[in-house]
Amino acid sequence: MIRSRARLAHYQDGANIEYGDKLNKIERGLGYWFNAKGSVGSIKTGEAVAPKNDSSTPYTLSLVEGWNQIGNPFPFAIDWSDVLADNPPASGISSLKIYSTDKQNFDDGNKIALFGGGFVHADNAVSLNLNVSLKSRADGNRIQRTTPDLVMIHGSYHSH
Repeated sequence: MIRSRARLAHYQDGANIEYGDKLNKIERGLGYWFNAKGSVGSIKTGEAVAPKNDSSTPYTLSLVEGWNQIGNPFPFAIDWSDVLADNPPASGISSLKIYSTDKQNFDDGNKIALFGGGFVHADNAVSLNLNVSLKSRADGNRIQRTTPDLVMIHGSYHSH
C-alpha cells in the first residue's frame, strides 16, 4: 500500500499504528482505519480462512484495559448489547462507539455491521465470548439484509 495514496491503521496502546510499521497483518476481531485519496483500485488481502466457530466454540474477543478498536469477526451484523448480555460476569465494559463521518465524531451505537467495527472501553482486561447465535438475534430476532448474501468459495467470502 502506498502511503501517499492510502493508509491502514489500528488503534492500540493509546496510538494509531500503521500498516508497514508495527501493523503487519489484519486480524479477525480487530477494527481498522482506512483512508484513501481517490480510488485505490483493488486491494489484495490474501486468502481468507473460514471461521471455525459454532455454538460449541464461540469466538473469543480479548479486550485490554482502556480503549479497544474492535471489528466484527463474523460475516453478518451483530448487536453489542447481545454480546454484553451473553457475558454477564464481565463488567466495566462501555457501550459501543461508532465513528460518524457526518458528524466527524463518535456516536453511541449498538449494531456492528458486516465488515464494521467501533471502539469499546474496558475497565480491566477481559475476554468476551461471541456466540454464532448472535446472527439470529441481530435486529430484534430477525436478520436484516443490508448487504448482499455472502457465499464461501475456496475459503473466501464472495457476494452473489
